[in-house]
Amino acid sequence: MKIKVKDLWGDYLLITILAIIAFLMLSVRIVYQLKNRGKIDQPETIQIPETLSEPAPTISDEDFERKFPLWRLLPYEEESFAIEKYTEPQVLKVRLKKGKKEEVMEKIIEWIDKNEGNSETHRVVWE
Repeated sequence: MKIKVKDLWGDYLLITILAIIAFLMLSVRIVYQLKNRGKIDQPETIQIPETLSEPAPTISDEDFERKFPLWRLLPYEEESFAIEKYTEPQVLKVRLKKGKKEEVMEKIIEWIDKNEGNSETHRVVWE
């Protein structure tokens, strides 16, 4: 049985088209392999820009403990208030939940003194 060119385009049209596509894909792969032979893919290096601000100044442990003596106990929460964090050295950020500021301030002073802080140097910022 002899296959004629006419038969390839007639009865076997789909198979012929798929064979041509497979041949083209194989050719492209071989060409790119030969073209890139010996080249090793290098990961892209990224330039990290220098920071716009100066690096944060370092602080000694003793100096830190002096400026933020209650930092280990924060955040602290009671029914009427919550001491969230230091906003600056010796300045505590407090959120009032209920009650009057004067009453809550007395509790905060007691808490500071009880935990070896200095209530005379600490200030409170209300949220």
